[in-house]
Amino acid sequence: MVRALLLCSLLASLLAATVKAEAVLSLDSLPWALTNGNGSVSLKTTVPAYPLEVLRSNGVIGDPLYRYGEQDSRWVAYEVWNFTVTFSAEDAAKLAAHEQAVLFLGGVDTFGTVSINGQPVLETNNFHR
Repeated sequence: MVRALLLCSLLASLLAATVKAEAVLSLDSLPWALTNGNGSVSLKTTVPAYPLEVLRSNGVIGDPLYRYGEQDSRWVAYEVWNFTVTFSAEDAAKLAAHEQAVLFLGGVDTFGTVSINGQPVLETNNFHR
């Protein structure tokens, strides 16, 4: 089974779960990285995005819909893909000052694991549920 961390249509916003929502950290404006499982591919990107789009826009693969492009880019489906972002210690401290935080994801495609500081907080297996 191919496990891919595909954060599709990610409108990631980390919201403090307070009545006044004083601490809001929008992750979609931060610089994200897309890497494959063994680290041989590492690209800067923004979200929302999906791996095929990022790979194509960075010249790693050609158009999968042109001629033999689908065969040439088939390897992408067999990789584990990770979208990662880092935010500042100052932003982390603001969020840590609250008892709860809400992580809003606009979409996680098919199979995915969402982790914060290496700790899994969400496992997905169906984009539509």
